[in-house]
Amino acid sequence: MGGTVAWLAAESRPNRLSRLVLEDTPPPRPGTPPLPKRVRPDRPLPFDWNAREAIVAQVNAPDPAWWAWPPRSVSQP
Repeated sequence: MGGTVAWLAAESRPNRLSRLVLEDTPPPRPGTPPLPKRVRPDRPLPFDWNAREAIVAQVNAPDPAWWAWPPRSVSQP
């Protein structure tokens, strides 16, 4: 999942990096079945709930513009 997050971040702000190396990162596709929306537990959590919600939203409904974005270059070692 970290590779997909890095890819999406680089796509949204390409001027903030000069290179990005990803390995075995699948393209974002809708989850089947979609992950259920959950209610935030009323206790301290060991993770960022907002980040979880953002990831679930991307898994359930990736931005369709992602498929229209061709990579500008692909490098192989």
